[in-house]
Amino acid sequence: MKRFVSWLWKYLKPFTNWRFLISFGLAWIITNGMWYVFAFIPMRLPDWLVWFSRSYIAFLYIPTTPEKLITIPMAIFFQTQLFKGDEKTKAQLNDMYAQAKSDWQKVKRKFREFIRKIKIKIAIIKQRKMMKKEVEK
Repeated sequence: MKRFVSWLWKYLKPFTNWRFLISFGLAWIITNGMWYVFAFIPMRLPDWLVWFSRSYIAFLYIPTTPEKLITIPMAIFFQTQLFKGDEKTKAQLNDMYAQAKSDWQKVKRKFREFIRKIKIKIAIIKQRKMMKKEVEK
């Protein structure tokens, strides 16, 4: 459990400071906030834009919406650009990147091993079928 917590903390640490909060707020305003403005603040906008923005907001409330996959990387980009002099955050992001890279290598290795085992099992099944056909002749 302790190993899992330290592994998880390496991923979450760059996101637990006020700089990321500012960056995430900016990214959220760009990806979502403008649609709330278009939908609910009375302005002289075309009807199609108001209805489109309301539809987009409804889409955001679906649990499987991939909107955070855009907002979080955008916030990380803003954080690196807005706070270039912050060495601590850079180090945390680099540690997170290294951890993600090694985790991805582990996943790829395990997936390749899994595929190799499946191929071996398929080859064994084919070989047994061929042997049965030879015995029947």
